[in-house]
Amino acid sequence: MTGKGFDKNIPIAKQPVVSPKFIILCSDGRTEFKENDMLEFEIMLFDNLTHLFVQYIYVFDTIGQSGIGSGKIKYKLLYVSDEKGNIVFSNSALVGNPAVADIFMYISSRMNDIDSNNGNTVKMSLVSPVMLNAVPKGDENRIVIFNTRSLSCSIKERLNIFNMLEKEDEEKLNQLAEDKQAIGSVNIKITKSRYYIQSERKFITIPVLTGYVVFDARKISPCLEYFFACEKIGIGQNMLLGFGRYFMG
Repeated sequence: MTGKGFDKNIPIAKQPVVSPKFIILCSDGRTEFKENDMLEFEIMLFDNLTHLFVQYIYVFDTIGQSGIGSGKIKYKLLYVSDEKGNIVFSNSALVGNPAVADIFMYISSRMNDIDSNNGNTVKMSLVSPVMLNAVPKGDENRIVIFNTRSLSCSIKERLNIFNMLEKEDEEKLNQLAEDKQAIGSVNIKITKSRYYIQSERKFITIPVLTGYVVFDARKISPCLEYFFACEKIGIGQNMLLGFGRYFMG
């Protein structure tokens, strides 16, 4: 559920390479809240986890009753809506089933969006902090340069978690990895995020990439469907912290 290799005894900020089948997204940067403040966030469940949505609602509702954080601060889960905006949980009761999206329909829709633009370039905007997977694996402590090789590796590793690639798909991504002309320009900044490790009572610093990359549309065309798939499911390291989201267009 949390991802292969996950260790519940290790803080999630120290498990960068775990690739989960769910993502928690939150654009609210606040770390302190006062009474009656509201916090909105999004949970995306993939693959067989879609059948367990009730358990996720139950967990967040129960944690609110028992309290969260070192101060055991309580909260109330007001409602849960699905991707289409339909309310499925309200007033502590389940009132409906969420709509389940088909990622292949999403890919098809996004391919049509790009086709209608007829441009020579495609822009990848990093919606959240991103740290690509190390190439070769096993060197996750260094900052990974944003290039076609690390990007192809990150996409391939993520899609393989869901068994979405055939041999010919992997060959296309391997070819992209060696194409140094596929990236036209890079506007990427290396910034830092600090995370407090409660069990150790200290902060750790994680380097992240923010910004955008411009691709040659013709050169990445054979791999666009893989890029669109990972718009939804994310790529790279520290996905349990909400990293790895981008948008093509």
